Amino acid sequence: MRDTGLNPSTSPVSFALLEHDGLMTFRLAEAFGPIAARQVSIVTDADRITRNSELSQAASGALILEARLRIARDAVPAALLEDLVRGPQLFGALVVQYGIGVRFSNRQIYCAPASKPGAAPRWGRRQSMVLTSTGRALCEVDELLVEEWRLAAIAGR
Repeated sequence: MRDTGLNPSTSPVSFALLEHDGLMTFRLAEAFGPIAARQVSIVTDADRITRNSELSQAASGALILEARLRIARDAVPAALLEDLVRGPQLFGALVVQYGIGVRFSNRQIYCAPASKPGAAPRWGRRQSMVLTSTGRALCEVDELLVEEWRLAAIAGR
């Protein structure tokens, strides 16, 4: 593991959520229970769909992370894209539902500066989701968590 500055003793929830190379959907469900997605915006062009969304704990509505996905249109079934555009579906759940094998590469953990003086910084990660069948890039993922203290409160720690 490379040193990103993310420390499991000072940011245990952020560390557990970000230091893995798998789908975030299931890691969030393990930590917080059922997860709900809210589509903030979606932009389509000839090659890509860019989706900005917020993922929250379904029971409380508490925001957990903001996600930006840049999905290659021709790398996934049209029906999956229709499901994604139509509503607040979790992309990771759709990938599994449609039986698409993926792996991740180029994970970069980053620290976003505090939004205002006195606020805590936020941790995030960027990575590429790649089709296991071809090695082709399916999606560029950027996930930014809320502050560690909020995550701990939502998780009941």
